[in-house]
Amino acid sequence: MIAKSYFTDKFELIEHAKADSNDDWGNEVPLAKNVSNIAWKADSTFKFKRLDDPNWNKIQWTDVSDQHFIVWMRSAGLPTFRKLYAAYDMGLKPGQHRVQIENSYNVKQFGGTKKYVLSTTNFLGGANYWLAYAYMVVGAMSLIFSVIFAIAYKRKHG
Repeated sequence: MIAKSYFTDKFELIEHAKADSNDDWGNEVPLAKNVSNIAWKADSTFKFKRLDDPNWNKIQWTDVSDQHFIVWMRSAGLPTFRKLYAAYDMGLKPGQHRVQIENSYNVKQFGGTKKYVLSTTNFLGGANYWLAYAYMVVGAMSLIFSVIFAIAYKRKHG
């Protein structure tokens, strides 16, 4: 069924123009102009290719080289998952923002839900640092135990 489902919702994030007015909404916050980096490189390079036929759109039901499509086609390991849709290159200004959603992907038929999540990333990945801390703790413990075992080995074997 994954090949016949495709997330088609559209999002707009609009920033609040003035802090003293509830009705004065400004412009849309532009998404990154280049969304070529949201899918895994291996998927976009090797797995998903549009046909070389000039009439590809009559043979394939969608552009399989589209980054949104590639991200959606990567199977999730759990029933609750997040899929990266896009990025905001310029960041967000502090203040209120409004999200306008064009809801065109129906999830009621299978009891699904959808959420819009804004998150920050850095060189360690997303804002959840639990895994990074766990790796650092395990690495530090490995280093400490290797020093302890080296000292014990030196004492025993001179």
